[in-house]
Amino acid sequence: MSAETTAVLAKPPRLRTDLLFGLADQAVVSGGNFAIGAALLYTASKSDYGHYGLGYTTILLVAGLAGAGVRAPLTSGILHRPQGERASYAAAMLILQLLCLLPVLALGGGLLASPWSFYGLAILAGCGACIHEFARALLLTERAAGVFWADLVQVLLWGALVMVGRDYFPVPEAAVGAYGLAGFLVGSAILLQRTGWAAGWRVRREVWHDARLHGGWVALGVLVIFAQSHGFLYLLAAFAGAAAVAEVNAARLLMAPLGLAIGGVGRVLVPHYTRLVTRDGLGAARRLARKVAVSLAVLIAGYGAALAAVLTSPLQTYLPPGYEGIALLVLLWGLIFIGQAARTNVAALLQAVQRYRVLTLMNAWTAAASLGSVIAVAGELGPAGCLAAIAICEILLWLLLVWALRRPAPLQQTR
Repeated sequence: MSAETTAVLAKPPRLRTDLLFGLADQAVVSGGNFAIGAALLYTASKSDYGHYGLGYTTILLVAGLAGAGVRAPLTSGILHRPQGERASYAAAMLILQLLCLLPVLALGGGLLASPWSFYGLAILAGCGACIHEFARALLLTERAAGVFWADLVQVLLWGALVMVGRDYFPVPEAAVGAYGLAGFLVGSAILLQRTGWAAGWRVRREVWHDARLHGGWVALGVLVIFAQSHGFLYLLAAFAGAAAVAEVNAARLLMAPLGLAIGGVGRVLVPHYTRLVTRDGLGAARRLARKVAVSLAVLIAGYGAALAAVLTSPLQTYLPPGYEGIALLVLLWGLIFIGQAARTNVAALLQAVQRYRVLTLMNAWTAAASLGSVIAVAGELGPAGCLAAIAICEILLWLLLVWALRRPAPLQQTR
């Protein structure tokens, strides 16, 4: 390791500061999602709101799957580079990211002329969101404050575009298309400023080697996590229709700030754990992970208490007609987010030591159990049965990841 790299690792950004900015960032993101989601909930039909939920889920799939195999190596690999090489390293990763998006863009464009045009639009919006996520990953390797400002601009732009677009397009199309366009514009502006295009072919070969070495497992892991966390929505739509999806999304809307905060903390943790593992070893990262676990527990308890205080009156006070019976779904989403918080913390440690293979395999086993359970109960138990199955599998995944982290990791297991 070079002296310059060692110096950079020796003085990482303070975790407390980055966590505060991470929480502030997720307050902005969750506030924007909540405001736009609530506006659509009250103004769109139940069917349209359900279709918006499916379109937004498709965006998450595309942005995650098309970019994960690049973003994860970027987040960990760039921190091992001297400061002078980081812009060219990021530029080489960006080229690889754009190449990965080409077939996705072709698929989305082709679907626009088919009866599945809404999902074609969602796929194209996912590509725009992928550019924004790449820019976020790059900013996270520096300071979380940059991510906060980038997301603030993106959320404001998304809201403005939705307000304009709904006058010209149906509500689901306007909301989904605006999200992708806002992400593309903000992400592109950041990348044009932050990446250097003078990357030599030697650097590009090394970058692509890193992505090829770990990217396949990471991309597969994202697909598996998506299948476990969001895939049930498509199954629920197939078995019970878009109205059932609307009820699930309305319940999640009340818990969305907690879920987004957990995701934001997870993104901040990976680069910090990576620095600690590189500088002080896995033991130091584990000690920090225990403190983070306590902080997440306090966050969840605080949000749960605040939500319970708000919902002392019947839910119909806050929701439009047709959503009165979702109190149980809100509780089940809370259990799901508790499981996600626990496994996100452990998964960040596994990513820091580049154990993508074992992470993906554990995710795959629980995702298979999750989707199998959803198929079994969706017809009989409906949304509540689906969410209960997801909650059980999230907790099971956390236990499996803890077990995997405690096992010794031979060199071949990190690949």
